Amino acid sequence: MSTKKQEERHLKILKELMQKEENKVCFDCAKRTPVFVNITATTFICTSCSGIVREFSHRVKSVSASIFTPAEIQSLQKGGNSYARRTWLATWNPETYPQPDANDTFGIREFMRVKYVQKRFYKEVFPRYS
Repeated sequence: MSTKKQEERHLKILKELMQKEENKVCFDCAKRTPVFVNITATTFICTSCSGIVREFSHRVKSVSASIFTPAEIQSLQKGGNSYARRTWLATWNPETYPQPDANDTFGIREFMRVKYVQKRFYKEVFPRYS
């Protein structure tokens, strides 16, 4: 398959994944219409969170301006926000640790630190299904 055709196919798959209800909001702050992918966590995220999550050494790509490898597409097909919620937020209780407001950059950064660095709510889930 030519590179151009493969890129078009990948973009089509990404757009289909973004139409899933769980991927229509940013995984990290719940803003509507994410336009980036957190490759490390296999999640769909917004512009604001894409900058913050990079601080934690996560790889991020723009859906519209990046080229995705077949392995990255496959990971996103198996991952996505639903799968990530079952892993990165597996033991999270919003009553005891509320998610910060989508406009609270400091709060989001701290929530990401707890989620991704300390892995306070993390639980590995197998097999990986979205």
